Amino acid sequence: MSLSDLRVREARARIAAASLSAPWTAALGSITLDGEQRRIAARAARAISREGGCLIAEEVGRGKTFIALALAREFSRPLVVIPASLRESWALASRRAAIRSSVVSHESLSRGAPPPPGAAGTPDLLIVDESHRFRNPDTRRYRALARLAAHAPVILLSATPLQNSARDLQAQLALFLGEHAYQLDDVELARRVVRRGPASPSAPALPQIASPVWIDLGVDDSAVLRAILALPSPPRAVDAGDAGALRALSLVRAWASSRAALSAM
Repeated sequence: MSLSDLRVREARARIAAASLSAPWTAALGSITLDGEQRRIAARAARAISREGGCLIAEEVGRGKTFIALALAREFSRPLVVIPASLRESWALASRRAAIRSSVVSHESLSRGAPPPPGAAGTPDLLIVDESHRFRNPDTRRYRALARLAAHAPVILLSATPLQNSARDLQAQLALFLGEHAYQLDDVELARRVVRRGPASPSAPALPQIASPVWIDLGVDDSAVLRAILALPSPPRAVDAGDAGALRALSLVRAWASSRAALSAM
């Protein structure tokens, strides 16, 4: 690549960074968005304006929730669609971001329960966390979400949007692109997934996970196992088995946990 090509690339990158991040402030309630989160929010906002939705595929711990809540500032009646197990974490994030929204669980959509209306009527924005759970159009939850998506922009959030095949991704994008999503090739699909670029050298590193450390007990405790396996079978009931195998298994599991657990058993 020539020097002039490198300069052109650098100029384009700087222009894109300036034009995409300028409208987005760092403050979001008590949260401060970093530069990369603001750039992703700006890219997502452009996608929503252009196509009626976006899919943010950030890794776990990269702030997808707060990016989505930053986008929700522009709407008056957002509806958050989440697994029931994430209700408390989303409630906490919403309070920290000072964003009010209605909430409906994936499970309630599967049961056919109608979502709660917004403060002033039907939702004007859908935020769908764990969107890869909506990759099968034949399910009740997908059809329920598709009915909602027909009347509001959609923000899809998933660290793993592609589970089995490209059709998983197409089904999710179809929530706002419609049938056109199934005509997109891999390149076009990738262009509609918003995610951060390669980390810069100055970006803070993620915590490193230490390798497991094996503890040497230094004691041969196999005599306990032999004693457990040598226990005689209980008296057999007339109409049932003696449950000897189940008892031995329970004792071995307790022994593997600790001597205290074995004594209690």
